[in-house]
Formats: sequence, structure tokens, C-alpha cells
Amino acid sequence: MSHATLEPRPTSLAPADLEYEPRRRPRNPVTIAVMSLLIVLGTAIPAYFVGAQGKKVYGAEAEILYPVPDLGSVGAAMDTQRVILESRAVLAPVAARFSTTSDDLNGALSVYSQGASQVLHLQVRNGDPELARRLTEAISNSYIRTVVEIEGRSRPRPRIITPPHVLGAPLEPRPKRAAAAGVLVGLLVAAGAVGIVVALSRERAS
Repeated sequence: MSHATLEPRPTSLAPADLEYEPRRRPRNPVTIAVMSLLIVLGTAIPAYFVGAQGKKVYGAEAEILYPVPDLGSVGAAMDTQRVILESRAVLAPVAARFSTTSDDLNGALSVYSQGASQVLHLQVRNGDPELARRLTEAISNSYIRTVVEIEGRSRPRPRIITPPHVLGAPLEPRPKRAAAAGVLVGLLVAAGAVGIVVALSRERAS
């Protein structure tokens, strides 16, 4: 009696027996959004508190109308008046009265005019709001006296159209501005971090 040789049949491997590397899913958009928010808050909040720590500086302003005879030369005339207003001839008497120097007073003073306007805007910065107002008033009066001495009394004299007054909010510190800068920095950092995370996720998923 002959015996047949049985050939082993090939067996199919179950999926569990196959070795494979699971594909990684890209990061959840919610996770990326939360990460970005935390980065922005991490830069904005410290910037706000650091910006609020500075010494308070107040500003006082006044507006002076300078009548320009020739409207065709308003720009040149107002440039000249700004130079006069910031000159030692105007500031030295005020500095002597308030026991300071012309240079320090000039550093605290800002003067500008807009376009073809005949109005001079001046602002004085100081840690004492009332002193800032008094300095603004003294500089305005000294400027008008100086212009009258230079041009004589035959010409229309400058006049104060907005009396010296203290601004409603301090000029410094400005924590909101610091926080805004912190938000901007945080957005840039978050954008870079998200770009790196997305790139890594795609690389692992491929």
C-alpha cells in the first residue's frame, strides 16, 4: 500500500501578523489653535505688565494761531515759527523762572503744525501734570512776546486759541501699546511654531 506525500499548503497571514507602521494623523487644528493662543498670551501678558511699570509722564498742550500775511508761503512761515518757538530766546526766560535749563526744556517740548495750517501745536512732557500745564503756558506767552519783539506791533500778533491744558491720559507708560507689541511678537512666534509642527506632522505621515 502506497502512501501519498502531503504537500503543506501555504497559509495566508492574518493582518495582525504583518508588520506595518501606523500612519500618523496630522495634528488636530484645535490643538494648533490652542498652542498659538498660549504663545500669544505668553508674550502679550508679560509685555503689558512690564509696560505698566514705568514712571508716569503727563503731557500738556496748547494751540497758537500765527497769522501768515502771504498764504502762498504758509509752509516756510510756519517752519520759521517752529524754530523761534524752540529757540533759546523763548525758552531761556522760562527755564530761569522754573529753575531748569533751556536744553532740558527743549527736550520736553514738541512743536508741530499740520499741512497749510497756521496753527502751532505745542506739547510739554513732565512727571507733574500741573507743572506741565504751567510750562506750556509760560512757553506760549514767551513765544508771543518774542514774535512781537521781532516783527513789531504793526503786524497781527499770534494768539492762543486753545489754552494750555493737561491731556486726559498719561503719555507714559502705555501698557496697551506694549501689549499690542507683545501680541505681534507672539503671532510671529506662533506662526513659526505652527509651520514647524505642520511640517513635522506631514513628514511623519508620509
